[in-house]
Amino acid sequence: MVTAPKPRTKPRIGVLLTLGEVEARKQELISFRRQRPPRPWARLAPTRLHIVRKQTRHRDRTVGIPADVSIGEYIRYKHGRNFDVDFITPEEITAERLKANDINFLIIYDLLEAFHTDKSRQIYERLKDVLRKADNIFPNLEFQEFVYSKLLYYNYFQQKGLPICPTITISKEEWDTQVAKQGGYKAVCDMVLQEIDRKGFKWFIVKPVYGQEAKGTMVFGRRDMLMSGFRKHLRETIEAYPGLIIQEYIENFGDSEKCPEIRFYFVGREYQYACVGMITKMYTLREDDGGATGASPAGKRSGWFDLPPNIDLKKMKSIAMRAMDTMPPISLKRGARQNVALPNLLTRVDMGCIRGGIFDPWINEIEFVPSLYIEDHDCPIDARMGEQMVDIAKQYLNLPSGRGLASKRVGRALTSGKSTKSRKKITGPRKLKIKRVLSVPWSAKASKKRQVAMRA
Repeated sequence: MVTAPKPRTKPRIGVLLTLGEVEARKQELISFRRQRPPRPWARLAPTRLHIVRKQTRHRDRTVGIPADVSIGEYIRYKHGRNFDVDFITPEEITAERLKANDINFLIIYDLLEAFHTDKSRQIYERLKDVLRKADNIFPNLEFQEFVYSKLLYYNYFQQKGLPICPTITISKEEWDTQVAKQGGYKAVCDMVLQEIDRKGFKWFIVKPVYGQEAKGTMVFGRRDMLMSGFRKHLRETIEAYPGLIIQEYIENFGDSEKCPEIRFYFVGREYQYACVGMITKMYTLREDDGGATGASPAGKRSGWFDLPPNIDLKKMKSIAMRAMDTMPPISLKRGARQNVALPNLLTRVDMGCIRGGIFDPWINEIEFVPSLYIEDHDCPIDARMGEQMVDIAKQYLNLPSGRGLASKRVGRALTSGKSTKSRKKITGPRKLKIKRVLSVPWSAKASKKRQVAMRA
């Protein structure tokens, strides 16, 4: 059922909601009955947004709400005197609906989520059109496109001296150009294979741009691979996605304690917690236990993870912070001309740490609307994001700031404390202009004409 927002009586924050049933399958529900930490605002959510998940092998029957609903309800609960909240489901997304709000936030649902969940492509195309035209959607489209495309940020991070895994990037446009030039896709596949051999990949993994949850991902061994299977996979992937990347395959990466992938979460520039995912469990870091930040396990499939002694967690967090600081700034238009620089809401930086048996960290992925694994830990990430959204809205609307970011203010007991300073406005050489790149070179060395980012 499509609902219209109430008449405006105070500044209104729009929250673009994801599909609750999808979040339930992903095990991303906040239960009404079992809450750790307590969330007194959760039960205040509209009945139409309640989700019932049947009992599964790993989860009990759960009645609750997704994290994006909880974030909006927290804002109502804590800041309802100053802000209204408009919950917008995917089928309710229109330019008129979003324009009626002062600012709208992408929290979980975004263009990538719509791409994978909307089989009709009608909602996806409508959202894409709205994102291009609207000025009050956070974050801005340019920032979204940068994070969506590994073609962009892998090359960009490498230019900035940030560590990434050895990578070959291929855009759809460059593929089509080469197919026309070489007289067919088989010849292009042979060219790609030559590049793989030049880089010395014995095993390699092919991932699609706009890929999600390992969809379209496949691992190949150079010695015994079937050429027909390799060609088929490349052709089908490039037809279905905007591009693909090929990386050296790191044995056991993300699947074992010997080579974990660590996912670091930041609200604004404040570190929150880290997760390590295995096949059947989601772990939190024991090294974070007892501090002002971090999270403890909170669920049947969660537990503590002890990092191998040779992993320098401080160094990995430092690299993650550098990645965030070199990303393009977020800004939204206010009025006809003014651009307002705004701090980040949520950033997840996924990193590998062990290559060749030694500590050699690299950035594997970045996300701005990631899975939170909210059923597996006790960090009040939804409350902290709600506070940050209020701060962002105040900055955008030029309202009195009051108290600042709550990552330190909202603790495990959700108590209040002193505010923290928001990120300073980005000026000077750090302000970047990200250009649309139709073609990304297959080698890591980008020509001057194909630079991913240029100084403004």
